[in-house]
Amino acid sequence: MSEELHDYYGVLLSSCNSTRWDQVTWCTEQFGKAGDFTNIVACRWYHHGNRFGFLNEADRDWFVLRWS
Repeated sequence: MSEELHDYYGVLLSSCNSTRWDQVTWCTEQFGKAGDFTNIVACRWYHHGNRFGFLNEADRDWFVLRWS
């Protein structure tokens, strides 16, 4: 089994965002359970602090459109 790194399309939000858990809930409803960004296995999306990462550019764009 070979290990493969994946690039993610990132969104960095301001550190004082009161809707963060709404965003996490929305992503879970749209894209499924968040992955572990430290795991080598690709996940569709992850959340860490004020950063969201998306494996698919379209998912990132949808997030930005929804929360901008």
